[in-house]
This record gives sequence, structure tokens and C-alpha cells, in this order.
Amino acid sequence: MKLLKELRDSEKDLAEEDYEIRESARAVVIRDGKIAILSVSKYGYHKLPGGGLEKEEDVRSTLLREIKEETGCDAEIIEEIGKIVEYKSKFKQKQISYCYLVKVKSYSPNLRFTDNEKSAGFSLLWEKIDNAIKLFENDAPLDYFGNFIRNRDLIFLKEAKTLSRSF
Repeated sequence: MKLLKELRDSEKDLAEEDYEIRESARAVVIRDGKIAILSVSKYGYHKLPGGGLEKEEDVRSTLLREIKEETGCDAEIIEEIGKIVEYKSKFKQKQISYCYLVKVKSYSPNLRFTDNEKSAGFSLLWEKIDNAIKLFENDAPLDYFGNFIRNRDLIFLKEAKTLSRSF
């Protein structure tokens, strides 16, 4: 998968072996010309659907599970968007996020947010991609992780826009 960007919070890097690696899957989910984004109201930002790989999961199965939980959609992968590597020195974490363009096969309004997601004020929005990009550009995250998420997902959105005419 094509590397789109490496994001860092510091000019001073830790040694590669000092980072704990976390892999995750992200999606630009298309439904009726709009995309799914999640508002994280408590922390002042938006994010794309997705999450971390669990034991015994691969990237694609994680992606489809997370899409179902966070959007209520059964989806089909159209193509790869790219990957972004984040170096979070504050937590000694190297996160590799793989992003895909997907289309909805079926939709149900039954969302399954975790307790942490509920307490963070998660809500699902369907937006035209240009409006979604503006929302992300105007976000002002209130926490450390939110800044990484905003920057990462904004890159994914802009790359997705160059790949598809489905918006």
C-alpha cells in the first residue's frame, strides 16, 4: 500500500525499537454520494470510521467490522487509498493506519459505539466530501490524539477525493 505521509509530534525521534506498534484500518465510506464521518463532540474533532486490529484479525476484516459497528453499514472495499504512519512519542506508539475507499451494500441505523466512544460524544454524519474536508480543516482538537486523528484523516479524505468520482 502506498505511504501517503509520516506524522510526528516531535523532531526528536525515539529509536524505532522503543515504539509499540499499533495497526488500524480506516475507511472513506460512500453512500448515495456522501461519506460517513464521526463527530467526536467532547474533543472538538471529526474522524473517519475505523479502529485497531484485534487478535486474529487482518486489516480488511477489521475494516468491515469497524464500519458495521460505527456506521451500521455492510460495505464492500473498492480500492486502497493509502497508509499513514504516526509516531506518537508522548506514548511511545507507532501507529500504522491503512485506509480504503468502500461503498455501502446495505445500511441499518443500529450503531454499536463502545462506552468510550459514547462518552466522547460520537455521532454519525453523512456529508459531501467537500463539506467533510471543510469540517476537518476547521476542527480544533482539544487533546493529543485528536490532533493526530484530524491530520491523518484529512490526508485520507483529500487523497480519496482524487481517486473517485462517486462523491
